[in-house]
Amino acid sequence: MASPSPLADLVAATQDALQAARLTFGAPIEEIDSAIAGLNGLTMPTGEATDHGEALPDTVARYLKPGDVKHIEARALLERLAAAADRLPWSPAFYPEDGHADIPLFWKNYAFAMAVSHSRWADQAMLTSSEVGLSFTVQAPHTVYPEHAHTAVELYYVISGKAHWKRGTEPWVMRYPGEIILHTTGMRHAMMTGDEPLVACAMWVSHTDAPVVIVRS
Repeated sequence: MASPSPLADLVAATQDALQAARLTFGAPIEEIDSAIAGLNGLTMPTGEATDHGEALPDTVARYLKPGDVKHIEARALLERLAAAADRLPWSPAFYPEDGHADIPLFWKNYAFAMAVSHSRWADQAMLTSSEVGLSFTVQAPHTVYPEHAHTAVELYYVISGKAHWKRGTEPWVMRYPGEIILHTTGMRHAMMTGDEPLVACAMWVSHTDAPVVIVRS
């Protein structure tokens, strides 16, 4: 019998995390259900994936490690992610230089891996889907993910670490493992780490081919 692929393991752990998050007060039920349905509709590869023949980005090598995460589903997802790290297509942040000092720092201190994406980015992902996107992110301590926006409706799930989160005109709010954050269409949002790195996953449940733009005001 073929063994489950690293992607199948990650998707299963992500679904478990979403099911748990669905039960929390104020959870965005409709969007969570869309993400679960999209992940359920994926055709999973089987067997062991090979690594990508490249060294892990420094941010991933330093900060993506199993740790003392108390939230059960977040801890399980972190363990699956860390075990599969060398078989995921990690990339640095893709935003172009725009004359602001935060972009070069962000390039250095952030990495993401697209597990599932629209066919527009098929060369960067493990699997394609027009219904759902699933990416894993690692953000080093003392790093700001600049304010940005996209048409896609997005769910973020905190896997480990903690970070301040900003949505639209709302104040910065500290987010912890197991929390889920909704970004609606066009909502400006940003993340800022303190002394801890942030490991998270992002799920797109609409407009999965949409670009992402940095917002300057």
